[in-house]
Amino acid sequence: MTTKNEVYSWGNNEFGQCGVEFIQANNNPQKINIKNIRNICCGNEHSLILNNYDEVFSFGKNDGGVLGYEVQENQYTPKKIPNLKNISLIACGSLHNLAFNSKGEIYSWGSGEGGQLGLPENLLVNYYLILK
Repeated sequence: MTTKNEVYSWGNNEFGQCGVEFIQANNNPQKINIKNIRNICCGNEHSLILNNYDEVFSFGKNDGGVLGYEVQENQYTPKKIPNLKNISLIACGSLHNLAFNSKGEIYSWGSGEGGQLGLPENLLVNYYLILK
């Protein structure tokens, strides 16, 4: 992320994890086409972006629902995760994610094979859940 809050990515983009439309590896930095970026995090083959409007976008390989969409397909450019609002902090694991909102609630989604979601093990959550 630059001092102007722009994000550039490069490397293997086989599953869209770089957030740009081409589907090949690239050694040259490419600007991700999204504005008002506050934070970004990366998992194994996916990424999340938090914008200044407290919205979360995801892209990359959608293993086990790690992108937070009901439809299980890869996403090559940032797509807003529906109904996930007022988020103040994001964190990415290898195949799971966490988001924290202004009310102190924690959302988790993706693969919970080792208990990473704070839920029973071996659970795959295709859509985010609120942990209380």
